[in-house]
Amino acid sequence: MRFEFQKKSACIAVAWFVAGLLLTGCAANQPPCTQFRDPQPQITLGVDAQDLMTTADAAVASLLESGVFDRGAHHPAVLSFGRFVNNTVQNIDMTLLTGQICATLVKTGKVAVAEKGHNAVDSSSRSDALLPPDFTLSGSVVETRERSGGINQSTYTFQYSLADSNNLIIWAENKTINKTTRRNPGL
Repeated sequence: MRFEFQKKSACIAVAWFVAGLLLTGCAANQPPCTQFRDPQPQITLGVDAQDLMTTADAAVASLLESGVFDRGAHHPAVLSFGRFVNNTVQNIDMTLLTGQICATLVKTGKVAVAEKGHNAVDSSSRSDALLPPDFTLSGSVVETRERSGGINQSTYTFQYSLADSNNLIIWAENKTINKTTRRNPGL
């Protein structure tokens, strides 16, 4: 009886050892893995409309959570949009990004947005006095690319900053989106 127990234990130990060797051997042929912050599977290597909406919504949530618009000279706070720069190889329509931010902020009632190049008009006075913006929102999208083995990774960092009327940055946020693809070894 004791011999059978030892025989079973030895078989189990050998099986575990062989399985470990097989797994280690297979893993050695794979490119190194990187833990990405974006858990969603990606369809494209570039930025798509869903990415723009996601990052815009995250920026708006962060802005509102900060309470920065409550410190403006006007209520609702007057916001203008500064430059939004695309530093990627992809032709990203930045108006999709700024349009989503604008629409979401205006719907909250905490912000009035001045048209680009204009000051807002004070509707509470009859003189149609122009209001200088309380804040200016600017941003950029920066792309970095890496290749390892058969894997391509593009990282898109959306950088936002909000400046007050003295051009002091009083809020900033970065949102990173990672995209990975495997190259087809037959190509």
